[in-house]
Amino acid sequence: MNQVAKNQFTVLFKEALQRTAALFRLPQDFADDLLVEIHTPTASNGQWIPVDKVIDNIYLSEQRFYRIIDVGFFRHEHMWVGFVRVSGHAPGPFEDTLDPNDLGPFKALAPIAAASPRQDRSFC
Repeated sequence: MNQVAKNQFTVLFKEALQRTAALFRLPQDFADDLLVEIHTPTASNGQWIPVDKVIDNIYLSEQRFYRIIDVGFFRHEHMWVGFVRVSGHAPGPFEDTLDPNDLGPFKALAPIAAASPRQDRSFC
């Protein structure tokens, strides 16, 4: 895959969310009004944004991609919040992402048994 259009990348991101949500045993309709804490060089680190705005912050172009994009969830009070963090690697072609034959740069963060003492985050 030499080029990946934004709509194709969006499909990969949504699949990464679904697979990660399954690890957390979230209901299938979790993403209807999901907020996502985003960590990228261009977004305000830790800012919560609607899930439909995430792609605008993590899609670079048809030929340049962050190599690894972590995807997870954590509990905040009464709700689940998504978590997206790009790696510090220099962007490159899709072939150089984490798994170009599957979800490309997207990496599911697995849930952990105990919440972190600093917050009620439940991923590692």
